[in-house]
Amino acid sequence: MKISIFSFAVNDKFPIDIMYRQFAKYMKEDFEFILFNDAYTDEMFNNINAITARSQITCVRVPQNIHHTENPSGAYAETLNWSVHDYATKNQCEVIALMHTDVFPICDISISD
Repeated sequence: MKISIFSFAVNDKFPIDIMYRQFAKYMKEDFEFILFNDAYTDEMFNNINAITARSQITCVRVPQNIHHTENPSGAYAETLNWSVHDYATKNQCEVIALMHTDVFPICDISISD
């Protein structure tokens, strides 16, 4: 069973690369780490892509037409819903862990235990 760790970024201020390295170091199960790039400016979009490319992190662009609100919390909820109901379904993800980009392990971790 592969764990799909979904994380989300709208800017490049979060420690995306640190989060990925920490999961690679401490995660006991086979996992894939997917960062959903929800940047709303071209500059932030490109900055996030540069970070993920440098760290060899899978990066998925969130289609901006899913957003129907300018409220940050509402937009985040729309992104979460799209990632689970659209992306995960189409890519047959078995187990999904939704993680904010500034939350990452500091010791061994197992999601299935």
